[in-house]
Formats: sequence, structure tokens, C-alpha cells
Amino acid sequence: MAIGLVVGVLVLAGLGYGYFRYQWSKVSSNPCATCVAAANGQPYNVLLIGSDSRVGETAAEAQQFGNQTNAGGQRSDTIKIVRVDPATGTASSLSIPRDTYVTLSGMPANSQLAGDNKINSAFGAGPDALIQTIESTFGIPISHYIVINFFGLQDAVNALGGI
Repeated sequence: MAIGLVVGVLVLAGLGYGYFRYQWSKVSSNPCATCVAAANGQPYNVLLIGSDSRVGETAAEAQQFGNQTNAGGQRSDTIKIVRVDPATGTASSLSIPRDTYVTLSGMPANSQLAGDNKINSAFGAGPDALIQTIESTFGIPISHYIVINFFGLQDAVNALGGI
């Protein structure tokens, strides 16, 4: 009986680990050209970006939430910087309002967005432009970034059982 229980627990643990690895493999990763590496064990900053991009939506989602045609491009609806301090085991966050008016950095010269604008429009040129804008405006070095799009948030809410 005890051996069967141990075998059952090991099988469940193996299945759980396999499922975790499968789900983790679906997370995409991109290099960050503008991120600043933190020294080992030193505090570092992670930029959390909530994107309103409609790229990759299904036909049903496009009908319910809008599509690339009527909600094109991308803006950062949420901009949070999480400072992690490994030495103390703490994290703190700073939220930057999306309508904060700043001088954008890292924007293409021919872009209509180059110059002064709302900070969330920097994300239209990608995460590197937003990171450069934050670093040059606020002097906060960013080591990593995470982008959560509209459908990632929806999936997270559904995974938790809804609101």
C-alpha cells in the first residue's frame, strides 16, 4: 500500500512537472538590446508592460474586442517598474501613469512620435524605445522586461477562475 502511494505521488509530481515545462515552453523570450545587466546579487529593475496590442487574436476575440484595423499598433496601458533586492528578499514597485508627458527616446527619426509625447506611445516602437525613454527621463536602469498583452491578462484571469 505504501509503495503504491509513493509511486502515485511520484507519477503525479512527474506529470505536474511535465505540464509546467510544457506551459513554460509557450512563453516567448526576446533579447533586450537596451537592458542594463545588474551585478550578481545586486538589486535590479524589471519593467512590466501591459500592452493593448491585438496581434494574434482569434476571429471571436476580434469581434468582441476590436481588431488590428480598428485598434492597430500598440500602446502600454500599464507601466510598472519592480525593483528586486535579492540581499533583503524584497521587491517594491513604481507605477508610471501612461499619460505622463515626456521626451521620447529611441524612436525612429521619421516617426510622428519622435519628440515630446505621452510615455505610453513610446511602446509603439517596441519595448526598447520605452526602456530608453524611462532610463533617460527618470534615470532608472532596466535589467529585464515583461510584456503582458490583452489576451495574456484574460488567460491569467481565467486561470484563476475569473473575477
